Amino acid sequence: VECRNLVECNIEIMSSSFEDVFEGTPLVDSRRRPGHVIKDHFTLDAPTSTVNFRSCDVRIHNQASKQIQIVESRDETILKTAEDGSFGEKALRLWYSLLAFLTVGAIFIFCIQVFLVIFLPLALALVHSSDFKLNFCSFCGTLFSMPLWIYGLGSAMTIGTTFVLDTWNGNRFANTFVPYGSVWLQWTTFFIFLGMPLLAAVFAMSSQIDGTWGVISRTWFYSISSFYVVYVIGGVFYEIRGFFEIMHHHELSVRDDHFLTRIKNAILAQQRMRYCGIQKNMKVVLELDKMSHDDCDERGELVGKSSSLYSRFTTSNFAISSGMFEKLAEPKRLFTSKEIRGVSVFVTSTTWNLEKLYFRDPNQGHIAVVGGPSALTTNQKRSTFICAVLGLVLSALLVAAFSIWMSASSAAAVIAVALFLLIKIPAIRNLMASLKILRRQLNEYVGGNNEQMSDFVYHDLDTFQISYPTRYTSWILFAFEIIFLFFFPLISLLILGNQPFAILFFVMGIISGLRIYFSPSTIIKGLGKLDEFLDEDNDEGIGSDLRDQSRMNTILENISDGQIAGFWMKTFGGFALVFILLVLGASQSLGLGASTIEPFESFGYSRNKEQFYPACSMDTSMIVPGLENTALVDYTFLSGLAYVEESNTQDLLNKWFNSYDSLGPKAFDEKNTVKEFKDTQLSDEERLSSVSYKLIKFSLPSGEDHFVVAIRGTNNAWDALADLQLWSAAWITQQFRWFVPYGSIFNYIFECVVNFTGTIENVSLESVAYYKQTTKFVEWLSSEKKYEKIYITGHSLGGGLAIITGTQTKHEAVAISGPNAMLSRETFNPPLSAKDLNMYTFNVIPGKDPVPRIDDVAQNYQKIRCTASPSRFIDCHTLDRTLCEVLYTCGSHGRLVPKSCAEIYNYDAPSA
Repeated sequence: VECRNLVECNIEIMSSSFEDVFEGTPLVDSRRRPGHVIKDHFTLDAPTSTVNFRSCDVRIHNQASKQIQIVESRDETILKTAEDGSFGEKALRLWYSLLAFLTVGAIFIFCIQVFLVIFLPLALALVHSSDFKLNFCSFCGTLFSMPLWIYGLGSAMTIGTTFVLDTWNGNRFANTFVPYGSVWLQWTTFFIFLGMPLLAAVFAMSSQIDGTWGVISRTWFYSISSFYVVYVIGGVFYEIRGFFEIMHHHELSVRDDHFLTRIKNAILAQQRMRYCGIQKNMKVVLELDKMSHDDCDERGELVGKSSSLYSRFTTSNFAISSGMFEKLAEPKRLFTSKEIRGVSVFVTSTTWNLEKLYFRDPNQGHIAVVGGPSALTTNQKRSTFICAVLGLVLSALLVAAFSIWMSASSAAAVIAVALFLLIKIPAIRNLMASLKILRRQLNEYVGGNNEQMSDFVYHDLDTFQISYPTRYTSWILFAFEIIFLFFFPLISLLILGNQPFAILFFVMGIISGLRIYFSPSTIIKGLGKLDEFLDEDNDEGIGSDLRDQSRMNTILENISDGQIAGFWMKTFGGFALVFILLVLGASQSLGLGASTIEPFESFGYSRNKEQFYPACSMDTSMIVPGLENTALVDYTFLSGLAYVEESNTQDLLNKWFNSYDSLGPKAFDEKNTVKEFKDTQLSDEERLSSVSYKLIKFSLPSGEDHFVVAIRGTNNAWDALADLQLWSAAWITQQFRWFVPYGSIFNYIFECVVNFTGTIENVSLESVAYYKQTTKFVEWLSSEKKYEKIYITGHSLGGGLAIITGTQTKHEAVAISGPNAMLSRETFNPPLSAKDLNMYTFNVIPGKDPVPRIDDVAQNYQKIRCTASPSRFIDCHTLDRTLCEVLYTCGSHGRLVPKSCAEIYNYDAPSA
């Protein structure tokens, strides 16, 4: 950027993606004048180096693995690049970045778990059941804690994302934290990312410790996590420090203020900016060579003018007359992040890129050059509009196709497309306004007559402050935030006995409060460009050191404000909305269990010779003697029996087991035994639990008795919340592992993540630890009733509980579509061992069913077919369909065949 004054500048643009080395291309030739100097701008992440080489001044700027060199001689200035790196260096940096990504992924998993933990008390308060008492403190505390949780967790991921990107870029941002320069930081980075794990490897191998890779992985995880904590502390410290440096230029700031006075003025200034009324004007502007900005603004095409209901209220007669707000005599201009930092992205014929333009944000300061020597070509302009229109059409078609794929009606598909287009109205208006502006440029084009001047088209978002809260209102809002959004939720967590999360909320609240009330991105919006605070002669500004300036630029761009922060705040806000919807539907039945069987009389299925499952029959170690040949069919039926009303249980047992084989075992519902256990062994609080199970006794002709415990699965959204709470860490970890290249080699790290979240959630998990009661029941049957032959089964959540209970009590367990427990085995109390999971558990996994794919499966399982369409994958979790599949494939062997198999699920009708 070469400027004659503050207005007239010549700008040379180099795309950061070019690979070739250009020599002999003049950067600035005849326009350069003696006395001009090249200055480093604070948007550079490090100062340039200057050397004199072969009678030329060479300015060098490092960018990742390249050097950008400006070579100035007496006659010309040449811009070129040079490769400054090797494959080994890139591979090492990639490895560092991958480890940082794993650490931040672990933080993300933890953040999701936090949402589940804080929403469970809300579910307990709202669940429509007489078994639960309304806890008003828990309900209100959870609601009022939402803003702080969203902001705090979003901030953790914002800084985490910056941490990963900074690791890939060689820790340029972190290097500004330390006073000792990059040498100290680079040695620290080496020690954390490579040195400590290598020392751990030497120790583990020399000591012949089992699981050497596990020791190395855990060392990596803990050391990088510690480095991330230091990174967060440094980022927050310099963010707050930058705020107070900027506050020197605010109207409320007074020189030589007392410290407490400065704090008070800072909070007041922040409150005035956060709660001010604003008005936004969006224009598409055509700027013709030397036309002034005001002329351009008047000739812009207005896209939209908006002010929120809140902003209108702040300027209403009631708000003004009551002393709540004050209206500005003249609207005050507020600046965007790009304007504050004084940067814009120019789209020229050489920097034009279709993918970048499609995903760009129209509010982020892109300037299209439409006239002059670097103007976009006609084909590029056309392609830009075609891409925008095509993207809009394809997106609408995708919405329609997805609606049809989900078996929605034509009317629902049309409504979905209409809603999508309604959301896209601002984008459509921007597109039409840009088209009008370009047509006007063709008619009024004058830039072509001057090779040195250019014409521009850009989106101009003007934001104006129209009102602000009075001092009285500002302090009332501040008191409300501190009392109801911080202290009240904190006290409610302590009352509920959730000390770990109370401590986490306290620490996060303190850090978030400092960032909210001392945020530089908020206060600087009304002060202008950052350049104004970088005066070398200004002792109270940010300072003339490029390191300080670059650090503040990164904080404003990536941490305090910007796309990264906006993305994570919206993401966690979306999670909160989803969880609230789950809570509100906590009493609604999901209909995943077995319905009352209406059988075909005297009809059945023979064994399918083309497709037969080995698990159709089992030995007597896994099933009641006499039921070996119908083992899979019988376990599927028994797991569904847990959903059946108690009055119908014995009747179904008679039809299924007792009516077709007079020599086989007889089945009986031992409901009195279950009642005896609940009356004598459970406390009043334990009896309020939602877990439900039945005990089925099988009497053999030999007089020996065997018992099957059938545990009910997911029956309503409250049970779904229990599923989420127990297995969400494992499931999210699985999804994250899927994104990581060769993610399975980091299983030790993922197990650490799951175990850590389980430890923090220990108090909250008590409310959904249904397995404790089922395990206690089986242990009581073994110790008090002296029952020896006990088998456990269940469907969905019941299957997962069966796996846990079977492993803890060392009894055989057969789950139907149950979540697994290998990855999360250490989070249960008592913990499960991999050996016992492999020895005592068996899981039936229908195709396309997502539930039995949660957590890592043990070694014993049977995959079965699901005939549901891909868009109806949740139907594969329905127990009726699973029962029909195993009956059709394994053969009914005299068991009842439900009519739904042929009438609903489209299996062949059974034969006589």
